[in-house]
Amino acid sequence: MDESNAGYLPATDMPRFIREMMEFVQLGEADIAAIRDSAPIVLLARWLRETAAAAVTSEFSYYLLNVGLAHSHRASGPGGTIPAHLMIGAMSLAQTALAGIFDGELEGSEAAAASEAWNKLLLVHLSVLLLGYLPPRRLP
Repeated sequence: MDESNAGYLPATDMPRFIREMMEFVQLGEADIAAIRDSAPIVLLARWLRETAAAAVTSEFSYYLLNVGLAHSHRASGPGGTIPAHLMIGAMSLAQTALAGIFDGELEGSEAAAASEAWNKLLLVHLSVLLLGYLPPRRLP
């Protein structure tokens, strides 16, 4: 067991969680550059604006966590909570839409690089969003 994981709760150390997820999906500097280069094509809402800047800051990671918590723990109301499978589906739709946008706006290899980079970053974001749905558990 790695001593640095003893008692580690992912949602309590968002910079570490983001860094580890980026390493897991192999989101590197070339991906960050592809995201920033393709950003003007996808600037829509705050989430996408921040994402386009490849925001992996502590502040933004906690913003994402709050979004996940808000969607998973909304008070009973018109829609109640948003089920996790719909959050995953929405992210998949975003990835598909972005791939189509890149395919229409960028050249072949540039479109592929942008799509791959955005998919990696959106997987990191989805992992943070889903922390709001899962009960806290310490890693071994």
